[in-house]
Amino acid sequence: MRANGSKVEGIAALRASRPKREAGEKGRSSGRRHRTGSYLITPTDDGAKGRAYYILLDVTTRPPTMNFTGVYEDEFVWTPDGWRIKQRVVIRDMPTP
Repeated sequence: MRANGSKVEGIAALRASRPKREAGEKGRSSGRRHRTGSYLITPTDDGAKGRAYYILLDVTTRPPTMNFTGVYEDEFVWTPDGWRIKQRVVIRDMPTP
């Protein structure tokens, strides 16, 4: 689930959303850089759950500016092809009034 409440479900939907974010040009930078850190992975009965902080930067400005920050809350499952994200919830930090 995205920060705005919308969902992108499945590989086909993920692939379809990518060109929209990248203006449909392979290899073209959108001017954004995405960084994650402070990973916390915890085992569960069904696999694992994870939590990580993220920062989205706009690198078209000098110096780069921070667009927003937040947290990913993930559910991981083991498949014959290895670990996969079953679900990701994006929680965007909101500015304080």
